[in-house]
Amino acid sequence: MLDEFVAFFFIADKVLFFGYSKKHEAFCKAVKAAFEESGARVFPVNPIGGFGGVELLRSFGDVPAKPGFAYALPDFSFHQATRLYS
Repeated sequence: MLDEFVAFFFIADKVLFFGYSKKHEAFCKAVKAAFEESGARVFPVNPIGGFGGVELLRSFGDVPAKPGFAYALPDFSFHQATRLYS
């Protein structure tokens, strides 16, 4: 069953990653790398901006393509999400 979940999780060719953050930098880099290794293009989004050489998109409007999947960091708050629409 885990193999089926992993296969489904990595099926999208474009992934929107909400809440890519410096607070969880090592985890975020690992998740981004896993999606990229599966062939996906990853669009990390955080209204605060980039850090550590990672270009972060500041809003949904900055995402250059329609993603087939969205991943949200569990502690990404509603307040932070609403700032993505501005």
